[in-house]
Amino acid sequence: MRLLPTLALLAATAAPAGLLAPGAAAAAEAKPYIVTVHSRVLFGQDGRAQDVTVLEADKQPAAFVAAVKDRLGKARIAPPTDAGAPATLGTGVAMAFEVTPAPGGGQGQVRVLGMAMQPLLLKMEVQALPPDAFAVGETERQLTLQCNVDVQGRCAQVAVRGEGMPESVRRWARTTTEAWRFEPQTLNGKPIESSHEITLLVTTAADLKPEDFREDKFDRATRGR
Repeated sequence: MRLLPTLALLAATAAPAGLLAPGAAAAAEAKPYIVTVHSRVLFGQDGRAQDVTVLEADKQPAAFVAAVKDRLGKARIAPPTDAGAPATLGTGVAMAFEVTPAPGGGQGQVRVLGMAMQPLLLKMEVQALPPDAFAVGETERQLTLQCNVDVQGRCAQVAVRGEGMPESVRRWARTTTEAWRFEPQTLNGKPIESSHEITLLVTTAADLKPEDFREDKFDRATRGR
């Protein structure tokens, strides 16, 4: 299972040419790949970024982190309000970049695909999909989950986007998101409810704990009593 970037495309511009691409040295071939960087941003009453913290900055080249902070520092949103009064908004921001490594290593090209404001995902566990989630001969499936995050940072409600989803997949989505934890967005420093959309590429590989979601857990537990 791996995450796929799900972004509301607020921007699609090229980053400075020659920026050192994260992970480029490890790339065996000069094929584009996507890197998603998460940051914690506080927007002021005027809608401008006041404070930017790039998460796991130590895992990225310093020049790349500086470019991310510079771009986010220039970001502007509609001025936040709380009951009609000016407010500050604290949020997670995901930025997706398309990285094209240079042949033979070295400096690559980086292009900004987009940005999305959303609660920060702090903890995530994913169980194996039920067998009937896959068509005959299918070894992987892409799923998009829409999670409504409450003020405690829990996924209070979840919806699975996509056609032809069996009920077992919807049960799987509800169960697998029970353990997810988020950092809620804040308005004037107070947690607020919001939504988080995440796309997963799930495979049939047996590296996840399997469970039968074709029947409700409660029904299984009480059957035969």
